[in-house]
Amino acid sequence: MSGKMPAEYFRAYRVRRREAGNPIRPRPGYVRHRGDRSAEYAKRNAARLGTGAAGELPLLMPELQVGRRIAFWEDELRLDLAQEARLAELEGRDPAAAIAAYRAREINWLAHIAPLYEGSVAA
Repeated sequence: MSGKMPAEYFRAYRVRRREAGNPIRPRPGYVRHRGDRSAEYAKRNAARLGTGAAGELPLLMPELQVGRRIAFWEDELRLDLAQEARLAELEGRDPAAAIAAYRAREINWLAHIAPLYEGSVAA
């Protein structure tokens, strides 16, 4: 036979082993669980996550969340720079250098992508 053996073969094999007085025994320490395992999973996940959940993070620019202010490119850049500084702190880098590098990348992108206006020198 090629491929997967049919289930009848294994059933007959187990019956032959039982009749011969040599039944198939589970390996030592093996426990076959039947039923709900949600408590086991919750205990395992709690051990994995550590002591507890972290608290709420403060908003970088709360006025944008409430709608008291319209977000323009400069506001978004300021928010991105604050996030980049925090990320640099977490990674152990210098926040001032990270801000300068990010700002240079953004300004470089703006210089190459921004549309030219009628009153500009290059138009």
